[in-house]
Amino acid sequence: MATTTIAFTVPVSLIRAFEYVSDPEHLSDWSENVFPSSKIKKEEEFYVKIKFWIFKFKSEYKILESQYPNRFVVNLKNGLLNFRETFSFYPDPKGSDTDTKILFTSQLELSGFARLFFPWIHPKAGEKIRKDIRKLQENLSQGKVLGARNFQVIKG
Repeated sequence: MATTTIAFTVPVSLIRAFEYVSDPEHLSDWSENVFPSSKIKKEEEFYVKIKFWIFKFKSEYKILESQYPNRFVVNLKNGLLNFRETFSFYPDPKGSDTDTKILFTSQLELSGFARLFFPWIHPKAGEKIRKDIRKLQENLSQGKVLGARNFQVIKG
């Protein structure tokens, strides 16, 4: 299992950050692997079309935990991969009253024949995750310039 952990700060309130991240409607805004308008709801489970390299897969997007406004955990699963993503939200102790620190952790597990390609897939997936989370930070920041300390790859 490959784990990527990123800490980043956004200049919005904790509640607004949580609401944006936890709304599946916004997923395709910041994740270039998810196709827009591909969400099909089934209670707390959603089905989305994702792009993995050149392939397109229908994937289950399931909300595992939603502790408003502090923690949000989802699982994205299809026949080849299983992503568990955790977002933890905190008031930023070094920022202003409205800054939020988000700790993001992604755990990637491959299944089936995809395991054979783990050495190639892992770095590519890590690069995509960092790019997606940077896009999420930019969307939440609404064009405000953020310093280097506001985006830290801890592991990945």
